[in-house]
Amino acid sequence: MSDEKLDRILALYDYLLSEEGTLLSNFGIVDDTYSIDDSGKVEILYDKPSDKYHSLEMFASLVCWNYGNNDGRGFPNLVPESYVQMDEQRVQKARTLDIPPYSYECTKALYESGNGFSIKVKDIFKEVMLSEDPVEDVWNKVIEEYIDNGLLDVIDEVNGML
Repeated sequence: MSDEKLDRILALYDYLLSEEGTLLSNFGIVDDTYSIDDSGKVEILYDKPSDKYHSLEMFASLVCWNYGNNDGRGFPNLVPESYVQMDEQRVQKARTLDIPPYSYECTKALYESGNGFSIKVKDIFKEVMLSEDPVEDVWNKVIEEYIDNGLLDVIDEVNGML
């Protein structure tokens, strides 16, 4: 990806994360599909702004799934109440699940093996995000490269040390 293209992508992300971009991507155009009163509260003027401006939904979730991360006190909730309730139920269920304990022993064994093997998470994320290839293809290539570099042998070695 060229520097110019990356700069344009980041500029778009910066705009969409700004207050103006958040309002545009979630509610449309001021005084057309929404208005803002003197206290800063947003009022929807159009039944569903994305029905009028079809690209809104795509832009709304491109960089931020939840505009509530911004100062959302004046923003109306566009999510149906049934979805909110389902989400709350999932959160409550997740809070009751047992999470397997993390065992430092695997990490310790890998370090003590001295083989220098590591998974470069930042490099993987960068490759997935910047590649023009489908994500699945990039991910499969990453896995193949780690296997070619001895991943399965390292797993066997660490398991043998435990």
